[in-house]
Amino acid sequence: MESLKIILVIIYLIVLQGCNSDHAAIRTIDSPTGNVRFAERFTLEKRNGLSVLTILNPWQGARNISQIYYLAGKGEKIPPGFDTSLIIRTPVQRIIAMSTTYLSMITALGESDRIVGISGSSLLYDENLSDAVKSGKIEDVGYDDNLNIEMIVKLRPDLVMVYGIGGESSGIPAHAGRSE
Repeated sequence: MESLKIILVIIYLIVLQGCNSDHAAIRTIDSPTGNVRFAERFTLEKRNGLSVLTILNPWQGARNISQIYYLAGKGEKIPPGFDTSLIIRTPVQRIIAMSTTYLSMITALGESDRIVGISGSSLLYDENLSDAVKSGKIEDVGYDDNLNIEMIVKLRPDLVMVYGIGGESSGIPAHAGRSE
């Protein structure tokens, strides 16, 4: 699914917006992938042949902070000068979810087979995902200060879905699992 990564990032933004008590009016924006409704605090535009995703104020309480990522198809040539740690290759095949909150959204998209790692398997309520952890198909990468960074790298994720609660504190290197 070519746009899975974009969808997951948009879902991430929706979750962040849901945590914000200042709910703005619903709006529709145009993007390279069509109209986006409901999600806020991001822009998506085409530049230099890549889709540029800018996340605005990415965590609760953030002000005047933006994070920029470049979405590129697997095998697509990256123009010189781009920081490869900011490139997200699409379609996303391998996902680590650092919050079990994301799992129901990924499952609703019919993409739970892409989950290779989670944080906090003791918090799982989905029987299929729980069975996948027990069988070793999905790894528990640890929780909070006890993250298993070596496991995260070993799983070679295309996307690590993190969450922010007031700062840049995940401790996960941006290049974890990247072979570029």
